[in-house]
Amino acid sequence: ALACGYPREAGAVLLIELDGLRDGMDDLAERISALCRQNHALEVRVATDEAERALLWRGRQGTFGSITRLAPNYMSLDGTVPRTRLPEALRLISELARDSGLQVFCVLHAGDGNIHPCFLYDAKDHAQKERVEAASMEVLRICASLGGTVSGEHGIGVEKLPAMSLVFGADDLRAMWHVKLAFDPQGLCNPGKVLPREEGRRGG
Repeated sequence: ALACGYPREAGAVLLIELDGLRDGMDDLAERISALCRQNHALEVRVATDEAERALLWRGRQGTFGSITRLAPNYMSLDGTVPRTRLPEALRLISELARDSGLQVFCVLHAGDGNIHPCFLYDAKDHAQKERVEAASMEVLRICASLGGTVSGEHGIGVEKLPAMSLVFGADDLRAMWHVKLAFDPQGLCNPGKVLPREEGRRGG
């Protein structure tokens, strides 16, 4: 539907962009292409102009818009792991989806280890929705267990409040509360978000 020309048999697509001085860039691109081939890439395609670059990015940019062709709803989080643990994280997320009877695909910023697992579901199916919510929280546990964190770019908000204890101890959270209360003693700023409520605390 996006007509971006990705190989249909590919299980994943890796987009790599280079930035730097023009001198030596072609050599760097060839070295990276060679590494991709050595690691069994089905195809290596190098954009030679802005139009080709835009075509390669079209699939990534249209990812979330195309989800509705697969399912009416999806849940996506943004846990982060060290880059060296990405293969393990993706394997564990795939196993989690399989064991939960769910369909998942991952969109990620590989350069900083930021993973967006997208669990597909139908919101009218309450049992399926509960499985998706449980699986999403388990993804954050996976990220934390691999030395990562529960948010890479989209923050904590409300959904991830229970996950804060996966990466921060009680003393850490207490210190954060002290800072918040110093600036917001009445709990008026974004109440109920970011920090898990402690007994006796006002706002959040």
